[in-house]
Amino acid sequence: MVGLEFCSDTLSRVTPEDVPDEAILDELKHDVEAMIDDVDKADIVSTLKAVILDHLESIRRAVVEYKIRGTQGLRQALDSGIGSLLRHRDELKKTESQHIVTRLMNLFGKIDSYVGVGIAAQKLFGRMTDLLQIGG
Repeated sequence: MVGLEFCSDTLSRVTPEDVPDEAILDELKHDVEAMIDDVDKADIVSTLKAVILDHLESIRRAVVEYKIRGTQGLRQALDSGIGSLLRHRDELKKTESQHIVTRLMNLFGKIDSYVGVGIAAQKLFGRMTDLLQIGG
């Protein structure tokens, strides 16, 4: 354990985690709250609406808890959201509210760029539209 703590301390000094400033967190919170309102009003199948709202609430909570959990909460919300989009891609393709899907993907992209998830995840997100064959 001592060796792991030493390595962790050394790595955090060499490559510290990027930290979004307060304005970025406020912008994310505003974007999420606006999307929650729009999704709630949108003509989307209730099961899909619930899935989207659950992920938006997860992101909102991660933003609020940022000072406690750091970027870990945002990363988890992002990973969960991307996985959910992949799992529900057939339903998402059929929805008439493609603008909501596009906005959600853009929000995930914004979060990804703010928390610096890493090259592998950035490549995954960059190809997500092609993989899902939805949105725009």
